Amino acid sequence: MADAERIAGAWRALGRQLAASRRAAGFSQERLASLITYSRSTVANVETGRQRVPREFWRRCDQVLATGDALCRGYGEVLAVARSERMRAVA
Repeated sequence: MADAERIAGAWRALGRQLAASRRAAGFSQERLASLITYSRSTVANVETGRQRVPREFWRRCDQVLATGDALCRGYGEVLAVARSERMRAVA
């Protein structure tokens, strides 16, 4: 169970990073969603770590929020954590 908790925590941390970047840019969830062509509920769910989205979501957020690819890098780091935890579980 610790493996799943670590992965979930990584997704939540990335979601918090998105929320902080969105607020720093002065956008509501609704406004960001319209700019990246996703729903407001998707943005809300991602920010709380309840929903997983593809790299394209993170790329669009980086572009709109001018984060310099920070969110895509974070997405890659979360995937690496998940991959590492899966490898540990198999070993």
